Amino acid sequence: MTAKYVIRFSFSLLLTLPLFAQGEFAAPVEPYACTSFAVYTAEPIYGMNFDYTEVDVRFVIYPEDELRVFMMEFEYGPESYVPIVGMNSDGLFSSCQMLYPAAPPDVRSDSSELFSWELHINALFLHGSVAEVLDYLDERRLIDSDPALHNHIADAQGNAVVVEPTDARDEITTKQGSFSVMTNFPNNAFRAVGWEQVEGVGADRYRESWRYITEQLSCYNLEHALATLEGVVMNAGEWATRCSTVYLPEQNLVYIALAGDFSRIWEVSLLAGTVSTWRGFETTATAPLGPGGLMAAELPGYGE
Repeated sequence: MTAKYVIRFSFSLLLTLPLFAQGEFAAPVEPYACTSFAVYTAEPIYGMNFDYTEVDVRFVIYPEDELRVFMMEFEYGPESYVPIVGMNSDGLFSSCQMLYPAAPPDVRSDSSELFSWELHINALFLHGSVAEVLDYLDERRLIDSDPALHNHIADAQGNAVVVEPTDARDEITTKQGSFSVMTNFPNNAFRAVGWEQVEGVGADRYRESWRYITEQLSCYNLEHALATLEGVVMNAGEWATRCSTVYLPEQNLVYIALAGDFSRIWEVSLLAGTVSTWRGFETTATAPLGPGGLMAAELPGYGE
């Protein structure tokens, strides 16, 4: 993106995004689990399970000139939504997830400091590659938020990073080999160990994702991505998988499953601005998807 495009786009956000209030977006509250990945084989594929308490989710495409941003958001108060994961039409993916253990939250001291949720939004709306995001971070520093969060950012050119705030500096962990996985423990703490030795919150989901992706890597595709997420669905206790999304950046397509049910899948086209029944429905149906968004229960074919 040119500098002129970025500046014009940043001003338009003030008018179009519902989370903008008094100069800042609303910060996410705690997503207690969540699993995301970026895999690079025949084509890049991203995926994310949103695990949370019982809450309504909605899907949005924010348009601005040539750029479109798909967001999965959850409802947090009347007419208030928190964006957790998404992809823009340049193929950049970002997922903002809970980080354990949590450090004490910081207080912003100057404009060069930003929270992880601000980086998440900035990446999707203003950047097209991981390199651009890292350039943006060169003159800035992430600070700890409440709740503690970290970001999984990937692009269509084969780059994926996990970005985490620490006291000394931003910790940036690049993908190992052909893919990257993030759950809820700090990725930077386990750079020197194999995937079987990771520990912490979400380590079981991390290991299962890593194992399955490794086994299928030579032929990894959309079906494998859906199966990866299905294999780490949380379905017991208060925190459960509320939504699963898979992203094909080269085709500008997103696939949605709700509440851990992978028998019915919806397809979102960023370029067409639509969401359609894709698999598991008795009839086919399509609905427009724009900045007003659609709640999960408003998706075409939901009531079948």
